[in-house]
Amino acid sequence: MVAVRQLVTLRASQQAIALATVSNEDVEALTDLKTGVVVMPKFEPLAEYCRQQTLREFELAFHKIEALIGDKLPPSALRPQYWANVVNGTGPVRSVMKNTPYETFLIEGSKRVRFQRKI
Repeated sequence: MVAVRQLVTLRASQQAIALATVSNEDVEALTDLKTGVVVMPKFEPLAEYCRQQTLREFELAFHKIEALIGDKLPPSALRPQYWANVVNGTGPVRSVMKNTPYETFLIEGSKRVRFQRKI
């Protein structure tokens, strides 16, 4: 089951990503019962982007991450804890990134995040 804390309504451009990464069972679980609209974790587009990468390490600027997720990052994204690689973390980033081949590290003072392939 996908841990869902922050949700966004799927946009047409994100539907292919969602269908590729979410099982039918999860789609049912992620359907808003009031509206019938399928929702997904806010950072799932970032996680899918990372799954497609083959580099050992890469960096993304906040504005690129915001473009991927379709929303602004909160002020707390400027703190290293926001991107922390806690094994059983349930934060919005950690809950989706734990299923990718990368760990995340804030590059302090730069509004950039480093993604390093897990060993």
